[in-house]
Amino acid sequence: KRALGEKGFKDFDQLMKDMLTTEKPYKMLQVARKKGYEDLYRSAVGYMINPFVGTAKTGWDVAKGTYKWLTNLLLEQPQYTLVYKKAVEDLSKGNFAGAQQGFQKIEKAIAENKAPKANQSPQKPNQ
Repeated sequence: KRALGEKGFKDFDQLMKDMLTTEKPYKMLQVARKKGYEDLYRSAVGYMINPFVGTAKTGWDVAKGTYKWLTNLLLEQPQYTLVYKKAVEDLSKGNFAGAQQGFQKIEKAIAENKAPKANQSPQKPNQ
């Protein structure tokens, strides 16, 4: 207490309490990571660092997964590529009715294929 000073000792004491309260959850995250939940591990560690970092990481993962899923949908069913392209062109030209019609066709295809939810299944390790 004399070496750190009054304020330094309080900060050190709080740091020790914080470390002890996060030790068990961190061990549980390590187990999850070993079982293949790498995205969950990274998002949770980011959230432990700062809630904004965790939220941003999760948002990025969802956006990335949605992009991959949409790309796979368009590659598996090329007819939707043309519909998507035409809808985007209509949108940029100001033809909102045509764009809405095209996006509704794609939305219907998405509903039929049942888009996967974020973190639905664990990734295999080393991917």
